[in-house]
Amino acid sequence: MVPTVPEPRRTFYISLTVVNKGFASVSNLQVEAKLPRGIGPVTSPIYFAGQLDSQQTATIPLSFNATAPGQYQIELTISYTDQYGNYYTIPYTVTINVANGTRFLGPGPGGRPTTAPQVGASNLGQTWTYAAAAVAVIIAVISALYLTRRRKLKS
Repeated sequence: MVPTVPEPRRTFYISLTVVNKGFASVSNLQVEAKLPRGIGPVTSPIYFAGQLDSQQTATIPLSFNATAPGQYQIELTISYTDQYGNYYTIPYTVTINVANGTRFLGPGPGGRPTTAPQVGASNLGQTWTYAAAAVAVIIAVISALYLTRRRKLKS
C-alpha cells in the first residue's frame, strides 16, 4: 500500500500480486474490492486480469480515497476459473489506518480552528532541489571568480 498511512482526501494505492503456483493456466482472473463507508474508489473497484499462465504473476493496481480518519477494512475477493471450468474465490482483507492529516494550532479568526501547513514528501523534495541548485550556483560563481583571477595573474 502506498502511502503506508494514507491521509483523508488523498489517493492511496493497493498493489496486489497474484501468483499462479499451479501447473495449468487459469482464466477469468478478477479482483473485486468491497469498500466500507468512508473509502471511495478512484478507479473501478473491479479489476479483470483475464488469463494467468502457470508459474506466472499478475500485479493488480487499485486506487482509493479515504474521506475521514480511522481504521477501515477493505475486503478483496480474488476469483478465477481453472482448466476444468471450476470456479474459485479467495477472500483477502486489507486493514487501512487513515491518519488525521490536520494538526490544530488553536482557534483562529471567528473561533474556527487554524491548521498547520502540511509538509509532505513532495515539499521536502522541492526543498532539497532548491538547496542543491543554490549550492551549484555558489560553486559556479566561485569557479568563475577563481578562473578570472587566475587569468589576470598570468597576464
